[in-house]
Amino acid sequence: MKKLLLIAAAVAGMSVAASCQKEAPAAGNSGDVTVSISVEVPNVLETKAIAKAENADIVYYEVWTADWKKQLYPVDNTKLASEPVVDKKATVELTLVAGQTYNFIFWAQKETCGAYDVNELKKVKVDYNVIANAGNSDVFDAYYDVETITVNGPINQTITLFRPFAQLNFGASRMDSDLGNITVGETEVTVTGLATVFNTIDGLGETEYAGAVTFKATGLAADPNVEKLVTNNSEYTWVAMDYMLMMDDKTNVTVTAAFEVEEIGVVNHNISSVPLQKNYRTNIVGDLFTTDAKLQIVIDPAFEEPDYIIGVGTPVDNKVSLQESINKAASGDVLILADGVYEGVTLIEDKSLTLVAANPGKAVIKGKLGVAYQPVTLKGLAFEVTSDTAVNTGHQYVDNANYYIIPIYCADVTVEDCVFTGMTDDFGAIYYYANTSGATTENLEKLTVKNSSFDGGRAIRSRANVEVTGCEFTGLINPCLQILGFANDALKSKVIFTGNTSDNAVNGVTIKTTNYKISNVDFNVGGNTNCNTIAYDTKKVSNMNPSTFTYSGEVTTMIVEP
Repeated sequence: MKKLLLIAAAVAGMSVAASCQKEAPAAGNSGDVTVSISVEVPNVLETKAIAKAENADIVYYEVWTADWKKQLYPVDNTKLASEPVVDKKATVELTLVAGQTYNFIFWAQKETCGAYDVNELKKVKVDYNVIANAGNSDVFDAYYDVETITVNGPINQTITLFRPFAQLNFGASRMDSDLGNITVGETEVTVTGLATVFNTIDGLGETEYAGAVTFKATGLAADPNVEKLVTNNSEYTWVAMDYMLMMDDKTNVTVTAAFEVEEIGVVNHNISSVPLQKNYRTNIVGDLFTTDAKLQIVIDPAFEEPDYIIGVGTPVDNKVSLQESINKAASGDVLILADGVYEGVTLIEDKSLTLVAANPGKAVIKGKLGVAYQPVTLKGLAFEVTSDTAVNTGHQYVDNANYYIIPIYCADVTVEDCVFTGMTDDFGAIYYYANTSGATTENLEKLTVKNSSFDGGRAIRSRANVEVTGCEFTGLINPCLQILGFANDALKSKVIFTGNTSDNAVNGVTIKTTNYKISNVDFNVGGNTNCNTIAYDTKKVSNMNPSTFTYSGEVTTMIVEP
């Protein structure tokens, strides 16, 4: 009986339509097996905001030896192997020899888009002359994947195709002025440093485009009566949308935009350090057409919840006190901290703000930074802990954590890509104090710490509603994360401590109940290096029920803090 390797190449939730390849390699020996693999893009891709995969109507593919030295299919490498997409799926059938390992390359696109040279799928060439002159079109969206498969027996697995490009969008928060409604004519978005070749094996761009690429379009990217650009829980009129291939998986570029407004003229924007990332969309949103324009840059992963936000908003110079800038800011503003040292005591109270370094690690906070009551995001900042962190902020409850450089009370705070140095056994980095009886859900009063580094004796102390992921700890003499309970035993919250590393063996999480309760808390600890442990106080075990503990990897539950 003939044995086939079946590959169902699906884009954005397409259903399978059998369509046999006209050519096939010679049949293998009796040890051949039938393998079925579903290749798909998640169904979440159903709006233009992250492109409709219905535009992809063809799947190109190649099969290579395990060492990538020989192309096995198509046998004649001057030809293209492809299958049409029907009902959002395509099926490829090949006869392969069992017991062998093969490399597969998949590329799905709209066949007539004219923007990509796919004669060699190892390195797909991009023609910006085609793309740049047809902005605001998702017809250029494409998907790819590279898989290594060993055929030892029946295989049933799913392969996900990913977008090789970044998508750059502009969204306007208002489309009116004192002169009436705003009508957009010609739009131009100019970017430098883009790649012209996509290396599918490495997943990176190659061969930088000489000069700038200007993406041109007429009118809006989407009819505002039909579809809005939705990001960061807000809706915007969709002005521009373009696909870009970067030299690296993630990079920063300078973007220049020119929007023609009828009966007014051309509105220009020049924005530096705009992050672009493969398979992500970068949304530049705000009052694009008003003279007092304030813009934000929001980055969304294509297949997950929003990952992070950085802002292009109000610049802050260290010659002016940080407190003064915060006092002048309105809730929701983004403050961009210039390079330099910011000293003194700062309190963010009853105001939701984002503080981001203009250049990561170059804006240094040496004084205390207290937060109370409203959501605050801190990104790319460097914190130097000194004895000055013991000074008070003037807030009664914030000052209960007076030995930490970032004391927090009753606020949803996110700390991302920040650096903390100088901690000792007495002076620490972050203390999430919170209301011991008022926090009742996992979404209220939460501390989130991502991709940050801590060098010194004491890092994070928090009530039991915290997430610490992707962080590095060095020189610790205390646990990475110490958890305190709440007075309210009806609390439903989570403690997540995953993907962190320590340079010496310390407890990852310690639970100190004292007279507080840890009831109804879901603990998730795993995938950590030198800190993959949970420790707790045996004298107050009764205060930890009913809580759940989930571990990933070699997690040891230890008894400490008698």
